[in-house]
Amino acid sequence: MLDYIDPSQSYSLYVHIPFCGRKCDYCAFYSEVPSSKGIMGSLSDQLESELGLLVDHLRVPFDTIYFGGGDPGMLPIDTLVRLLSLSQKRGKARETTMEMNPEHIRKEHSVLFSHGMDRLSVGIQSMNGRHLSTLGRNATIESIEHAMDTIRSLRTFHEFRLNCDLMTCIPGQTIPDALEDIDSLVEGFAPDHISLYNLTVEEGTPLANRMSKGTLHVMDEDEQAVLLHACWEQLEGYGYVHYEVSNFSIDVDHRSKHNERYWKLLPYIGLGPSAAGTLFLHPSHAMRSTGVAHVAEYCAGGPFSAYHFEEIDRDALMLETILVALRTSDGIDIDRWNERFSDDFNSRFGKTIATIMQHMEGVCILSPHRFSLTGKGFMVLDSIVLELAGQVGPLDSEK
Repeated sequence: MLDYIDPSQSYSLYVHIPFCGRKCDYCAFYSEVPSSKGIMGSLSDQLESELGLLVDHLRVPFDTIYFGGGDPGMLPIDTLVRLLSLSQKRGKARETTMEMNPEHIRKEHSVLFSHGMDRLSVGIQSMNGRHLSTLGRNATIESIEHAMDTIRSLRTFHEFRLNCDLMTCIPGQTIPDALEDIDSLVEGFAPDHISLYNLTVEEGTPLANRMSKGTLHVMDEDEQAVLLHACWEQLEGYGYVHYEVSNFSIDVDHRSKHNERYWKLLPYIGLGPSAAGTLFLHPSHAMRSTGVAHVAEYCAGGPFSAYHFEEIDRDALMLETILVALRTSDGIDIDRWNERFSDDFNSRFGKTIATIMQHMEGVCILSPHRFSLTGKGFMVLDSIVLELAGQVGPLDSEK
């Protein structure tokens, strides 16, 4: 991997901790319940080895750092301290986030804020016990309330930013249920950032199996749109800014700096089982790295031995730019597009955008330097992306 990394370039870092206390019924991401403390120790040792070699290779600090999962809170605190310290060996990042589920947040985690962590992301998903059960969550209302108390206590000693994840369109969830989740979350946690995800039923998950048997009713697209619109209005009423399809912040400074790098297609390094990274060789040509989705296999070889690498060409990067940039209120920076791809955005997409604006009024904004979607456009994001993607090439052009 190090051969693809320019030591003088600024990167973000993502570290994947795939362990969970229980795999949720809707989850299609790679994670597993650890079989022993030994496998957790093996993963930690491999991550530390790779991270140590990586920071020794680099000459500059990481721009942003994100420890995700799974639930990094399942690792011993001294392990998390070592990983945090290693990741900041070249200097402090602009933002260092760690995900945790409510049931694993403890007052002892206070020490992490003294080792560079300045943002906590808590996977709440719902404040309703019935809906937590539907999702197959390990957390209970009691553990969420305990987490609230712990976070309030931590905030008396440390200043840190707080994100909370919520899920909507849960089978059986009503609009009042969803709005009550938002009210309880804002009043209980006062997060400066909220990620509001629309439940997607992924093939092969327990939730999908229950749906196929007819034991669960999943909302149709119209029902989902009505519920989402109500949630968006509720969050905006609390003063949150809707800056990405699934993300809200109290102001520009409290956006997720790490995720913004993803949405701008800036280079980042992914470490750990199933972790992805995008390492640029050229502004319009990238190398994508992906860690093997198996803890034991990831730990079996030497550092960086368990990653697959794939070249991403110009057309594929154009498609990715459309896919991720239009998820944000900032949209596509036309000047940056033209420079990155040696292309003329307006010549390529002008007629298509004119047709979209004619047939779907109020969904997008086109200026000399930017193309972006409105809140109304977010509701029909997929159809707009498909229209634009047709002007680049087939969706599988990178194959």
